Amino acid sequence: MSVATGIAPTALLELDWRWLEAVEQAAVERLRVRAWGPLEAMLADLLELTHASYVAYLATHLKKGARLPSPIKVPRPNADGEWPQPQDAKPAPLSPAAFAAAFAPSSSASSRGSPRG
Repeated sequence: MSVATGIAPTALLELDWRWLEAVEQAAVERLRVRAWGPLEAMLADLLELTHASYVAYLATHLKKGARLPSPIKVPRPNADGEWPQPQDAKPAPLSPAAFAAAFAPSSSASSRGSPRG
């Protein structure tokens, strides 16, 4: 439980049993919904801030009008641990059968357009 909560084992031993139960239930719930803890949230913030500093450096040292990279936005899970779908999500790739059905020439078109006709 110490690993899941980040609380030192000696500190866990000092807790009243009701507190210990509450901490255990919170740790299990966090693992169940795969929610982010403070460490993951701070790492995401750090990545975004580091990239913003990089973009500011580029804006200062590149020629005027140079194209700058867009800022990084780390996707975060919502309160239920679900990940939001990206706005520009690509459709799933077609299976070979679906691709053939969608793009195969029709039989009437192939007989009319055949060069050997």
